[in-house]
Amino acid sequence: MKRKRNMIILAAVLIVLCGVIGIEKAVTRHIDSINTTDEIILTIETESLTNVTWTYEEESLAFEKTDGTWCDSEDADFPVNQETMAEFLAHFEEVHACFIIDDVEDYSQYGLDAPQCTITLSADSGETVVSLGGYSTMDEQR
Repeated sequence: MKRKRNMIILAAVLIVLCGVIGIEKAVTRHIDSINTTDEIILTIETESLTNVTWTYEEESLAFEKTDGTWCDSEDADFPVNQETMAEFLAHFEEVHACFIIDDVEDYSQYGLDAPQCTITLSADSGETVVSLGGYSTMDEQR
């Protein structure tokens, strides 16, 4: 009798443990693989750019280069400071990443489901879109 009772108790414990393991595996969230690096992730020859569009929240700016001079796409007569444009575009000559996140399942945790800012850089060779999420609370970087 005692042996039968012990077997029933052990079987019940085994069933409960299997249930807990099954629930834990089903509930366990996917954890993104984050690798610290100083890798160049984007290089652009600024001289080859023909159009630049910058959208921040609801505001947009668009510039195009005509005969080597940048001008406002909506108002060609509006004066665009060529030095300021060159300084802005210099940031995209080499873009470095502080860390790279592999196997992302949920872009919303990085603010990339609805980016705060989108920068589109167009050249004859193609278009590059840079999406910026919010600042990280961990290191105040994007």
